[in-house]
Formats: sequence, C-alpha cells, structure tokens
Amino acid sequence: MSSSSSTTLRITGTRKAIAEAIALNVSNQCNRIVKVSEIFNFVLDKHLNMETADLITQEFKKKEGVK
Repeated sequence: MSSSSSTTLRITGTRKAIAEAIALNVSNQCNRIVKVSEIFNFVLDKHLNMETADLITQEFKKKEGVK
C-alpha cells in the first residue's frame, strides 16, 4: 500500500531503536539500505486491519476493566 502523501508519527525512543536494529539487520541480509520508515510501513501494512482493531479493543477494555 503506497501513497503519495505522508505524515509524521510520534513513537517512543525505545520503539525507534528496535526498528533501527531491525532495519540494520535486514539491510545486511538484503545487501541494500533499508530505512526505518520501510520497517514501520511493512509492520503497519501487515497488521493494520479490522482483526487487529478487535484485538486492540479487547486489550484496552481489559486494561480499563470494561466487559
């Protein structure tokens, strides 16, 4: 899923560091530079769907004590 427009997204430093480590690892294995944004876009494209929305809803409700 590719788009001509882009936006910024705020993430924690820890998550960015994880994505940087993954990007470096994938870059080494693929013999090309893989950007951190490619890692985040891959994960979002694979997991941003309605089934995930249902899981997120269940988890949020559980944390807030809602049935």
